[in-house]
Amino acid sequence: DIAPLRGALSVWNLDIDDLGAASFHGTGTKANDKNESEVTHKQMAHLGRSAGNPLPVICQKNLTGHPKGAAAAWMLNGLLQVLNTGLIPGNRQLDNTCETLRKYDHLVYPNRSYQTVGVKAVLMKSFGFGQAGGEVVLVHPDYLLSTLAAEEFKHYSARRGQRLIKMNTHAQGVITGKQVHIQVKNEAPYSSAQESNVYLDPTARAEYDAMTKTWRFGGADSLTAEENRRQRAEKRAKKAKAAAEAAASSKKTTETHSADSSSTLLTAINQAATDLGLASKNMGMGVDVEPVATFENLNGREDFIRRNFTDQEMTYCYSAPHPAA
Repeated sequence: DIAPLRGALSVWNLDIDDLGAASFHGTGTKANDKNESEVTHKQMAHLGRSAGNPLPVICQKNLTGHPKGAAAAWMLNGLLQVLNTGLIPGNRQLDNTCETLRKYDHLVYPNRSYQTVGVKAVLMKSFGFGQAGGEVVLVHPDYLLSTLAAEEFKHYSARRGQRLIKMNTHAQGVITGKQVHIQVKNEAPYSSAQESNVYLDPTARAEYDAMTKTWRFGGADSLTAEENRRQRAEKRAKKAKAAAEAAASSKKTTETHSADSSSTLLTAINQAATDLGLASKNMGMGVDVEPVATFENLNGREDFIRRNFTDQEMTYCYSAPHPAA
C-alpha cells in the first residue's frame, strides 16, 4: 500500500518536497498547536521531506476567528489564493512563538508575507480531536491544463472566458445593489414528491429558472424517471436545432444587416439605461473594470485621473512608493 498523500502527489509527478504551504487548523491553544505541529512534522519526516526545506505554516484564525462550521472552507479559499498568486501570507499576530515548536524542523511559522516564484501544491489540515480529522492536497491547475491538447485548451479558455464575464457581471450587480452576493437556500431544488426520482435517476438535471433566479428540477411531480428523460432529450434536441438555425441565419445576414444591428444595439443600450434608473432625471453609478497596467504610465493622462478619482484619493496614491498599485 502507498500513503494516500504520496499517491495523490505522484499522479502529477510531484512528491512531498513539492508541497509549498500548509494551512493549519491552528486554534492558538496549547493542545492544538503542539499536537498538530508534531503530527504534521512526523508526517513530513515519514514521507521523506528533505531537511532544510521546511513547510510554511499558515494559521489564518488570527484573522478570521474560529467559525462553527466553515473553518475548512475558509482555509481552502486561502490556499487557492496562495496557488493563484504564489504569495505565502504571514501569521501577523505571531509575536511570541512557543519554544516547544522549535524542534519541529520540517515546519516554519512565518510572521510576515513573502512572495515565491510559484507554488506547486499545498496542504489543508483539518486537525480535530476525538479521532476526527482530515486533510486535502491541492495541486496547481497548470498541472491539469498541461495534459490538454492545444485545441482542447483553446476550447477550455473560451468557455472560461464566458464564465469570467458572467462572474464580473454578477460582481458588478452586487456592488451596485442590484442583487445579493450569495443566495441563501432555504429549501431543496426539488419538491417532496420529486425527491425519490431525483435521487434514483442518475440522469436527473436541474434547470435554471429565470423567474426565481435559481436552479430547480422541473416537470410535474408525478412524472416517472423515464418520462423525465424523454422530456429532457426533447428539450435538448429543440435547443440544438434552434442554435443551428440561428447560426445559419446569422451567417447569411451579418453583412447586410450591420446598420440595423447598430440601430438595434443603440436602442437596447438606451432601454437598459432607462431600466437601470440612469435616465435623464435619475442618478446612478457605473462600474468600470480596469487592469492595474492602465495606471502604470500616467504621463498625459491627468484628465483621466481627475475624472475618476477625488483629490483625496489622488493625494494618497501619489504619496505612495508605487502610485499605480
